[in-house]
Amino acid sequence: MNGLSRSSLEFVPSVYFNEKPTKMTLEIKKLWMTQMKVEDTFQIRLDEKFPKKVNYRGKDITIQSAEYDNKKVLHLKVQADETGRNPWGAAFLTYEPYYLKLQETDMSETWKQYGLDIHTPETKAIPLTGEQLYEHYQDVGGLTWSPELGMIVDNYDRWNANDKKPVYDIAVIAPKLEEYAISIRRFMDPVTINQKIEFTIPPTGAGDEQEGTLLEPKHAKTVADLDVSTVEQARREMREVAGHDIELYGVEEYKGAAYHNVTLYSKDHKSRVALDLNKGTADVHVSMSYDELPSDLKHIIETATRMNSVQLGAEVKMLTRTKSANERIIHTSLEGDMTMTLEDNRIESIFVTVPMDQVDAKALAAAEQAVRDLKGKHVPLVKASHHLYSRSGQPINIYVFEDQKNDLRIEVGFQTERLISVYTSEDLEAGTDATEDIFRKFTDDQVLEAATPYVQKLFGVDLNGYKVERDKGTSYFTFTKEGSPAIQASMNRHFKFYDLEILTENGAVE
Repeated sequence: MNGLSRSSLEFVPSVYFNEKPTKMTLEIKKLWMTQMKVEDTFQIRLDEKFPKKVNYRGKDITIQSAEYDNKKVLHLKVQADETGRNPWGAAFLTYEPYYLKLQETDMSETWKQYGLDIHTPETKAIPLTGEQLYEHYQDVGGLTWSPELGMIVDNYDRWNANDKKPVYDIAVIAPKLEEYAISIRRFMDPVTINQKIEFTIPPTGAGDEQEGTLLEPKHAKTVADLDVSTVEQARREMREVAGHDIELYGVEEYKGAAYHNVTLYSKDHKSRVALDLNKGTADVHVSMSYDELPSDLKHIIETATRMNSVQLGAEVKMLTRTKSANERIIHTSLEGDMTMTLEDNRIESIFVTVPMDQVDAKALAAAEQAVRDLKGKHVPLVKASHHLYSRSGQPINIYVFEDQKNDLRIEVGFQTERLISVYTSEDLEAGTDATEDIFRKFTDDQVLEAATPYVQKLFGVDLNGYKVERDKGTSYFTFTKEGSPAIQASMNRHFKFYDLEILTENGAVE
């Protein structure tokens, strides 16, 4: 999949037969290969002569044209191969800096597992955060998460074909440049194997004929069958993650010429630790209740949420702590009426509903004033939530307030109690070619004049001396002035602003 790896296949005998097989034949006809590592690259210019031939894996691929659209997507029109298929049907093409930047939004951090550096000079030079890239390309289509490649905007299966001469449209997210370096990765590339592997299943020893159930699984061995050092290593790994001792019982052992793995399960079947005895590493998964968390971690969570242990115990329906063999970080996940993630003792994200009578009074007052400034009237805010997450390495810690109709969304600093952003869908206007023609004619002075009363009222910022820049093809404006906070805002063609946000110089809002 990505470099050299070993996969385990688990075979479960049919529940309708008690007898266990003694021999099995594994027939492998085909494998599908995906690699995060870039396999090849090529250069292309929008103004060069077409058709252009690119050699990939010993074959010439014909690019008939290259175009850049107003959604910030590069389109490579590619001629079908001799079978009429997409010649890059088993490949993933990227403009590498944008692909790497988008990985900032991958909560699974897939890139870390394979040693990929996403903080390159090229990605640092991009004047957008990964979150902003994600938000822009949400409407383009193809934005998805891949377990092999992380966060991607796929391109391998987009096509428009003509019966006489099929042409495939390979869409690549990228800025508008004179020249592009396009990277190619293998993606679901079929490899024919056509081999049969016969093997004998060894007996598991005494008690082999016993049968288990879903609630009381039958394990091949128990901790009593293992040597003391292995059991102690498992207990030590489990204790580090859980914060306390967990009784271990069932054991599954997998041993071959090049590997020796042992998985030990807790007696309550909720937790497990998988040891790689050759490498001395462990993967740990622990399920527990909120009350079982270490006291120092509970203190951090209760301080951040301003909730007590009784409230959190009722909110949290599922709590897991995990540690993988590839890293020493312990990941904690709380789910239920709230969600929270932590890395070791550091909170990574919080999303929790807050009853209106428990909201900070100053934060609510700031939100209500923002509504009056934006709408010119009072609109009751009836829903509140607490959000904490990271954007480009900067912490975002906010209250989010909404009205009954979900027309309004007001963000206020959870700690600072200052207004961060306002949004109303009432004045939202979808962009079209016609509106783009209108926006293209607006001058900077017109936009600044329209934005000044909004920004002054809402954030207390005077736009005198500010510069304004519009994202081409959008109604999205950025106002900047050296030494002053930046303002990001969207307006409709009638100069009504409906989405405004204030940022400090380093991009943080809190």
